[in-house]
Amino acid sequence: ALRAPDDTLRVACPNCTSVLDAQDGKLSLFQTLRQEKVKPLIPLGSEGKFGGVQYTVIGFMERYAKYAGTIYPWTEYLMHNRETGFRWLVCNQSHWSFVAPVDTPPSSIGDQVNYDGDVFRIYDRGTAYVRYVLGEFYWKVSVGERVSTSDYIAPPRMLSFERTGFGRSQEVTISEGHYIPVEEIESTFGVTDLPRPWGVGVIQPRPSPGGRLWTMWIGFLAYLFFAHVVIGGGKSDGWLFFYAGIGVSLIPALVLVYLYNFEVRRWADSDYSPYASSEE
Repeated sequence: ALRAPDDTLRVACPNCTSVLDAQDGKLSLFQTLRQEKVKPLIPLGSEGKFGGVQYTVIGFMERYAKYAGTIYPWTEYLMHNRETGFRWLVCNQSHWSFVAPVDTPPSSIGDQVNYDGDVFRIYDRGTAYVRYVLGEFYWKVSVGERVSTSDYIAPPRMLSFERTGFGRSQEVTISEGHYIPVEEIESTFGVTDLPRPWGVGVIQPRPSPGGRLWTMWIGFLAYLFFAHVVIGGGKSDGWLFFYAGIGVSLIPALVLVYLYNFEVRRWADSDYSPYASSEE
């Protein structure tokens, strides 16, 4: 049964793993695949609400990129709503993002892209391959299909450019992704025990210690200065004041080191890391 018969062009049967062409709601065999069945973490037909819009999961695919002989896989879930169209959920190393098409493309594309008030930095350029498909798709997808990709990030957002064809026949698709915690995916679709992410996600928001930590730190330093200069008349032990200042600055310093290391790990798999010298 097709869940989006008016928009579906190709179907990967969940029973026989054959790929079918869809035309006017009728299916015809396109390709018989010998692919091992993969069970999606979110079953096809699941419904969930994002931004107040109810979507149905209608398709699932595995894609991968290859770099220096190493394969980097991820999965994508195609969702559909009759009024708003198609959206994606992308899962990479158990980090999730909600992906929607970009209607107004950025004016210029280089190592940085200005879009919607943010500056996006290039993270990766490469080729993405399809290696498993299941369910319905709005284009004629096939296993082995490949596209050239460019990903720009401004956490918790990503701009992705996918190019197919050459020259004047080249087609560019631009999409925007937003990071979503795994707990929100579970509550949205009513699933449990999804794998927890490991490492730092490409667009995972950086932890924020909040303004209270810095306010308290400045307050402690101001109190120490007041006690040394005003109360002690500047005659108290200067070394004691110095070591006390180091003591109250220890936790903020550790927080800054952690946040810096967080960003270094975010860019660890990128050839465009601004922390390349730190990683070496």
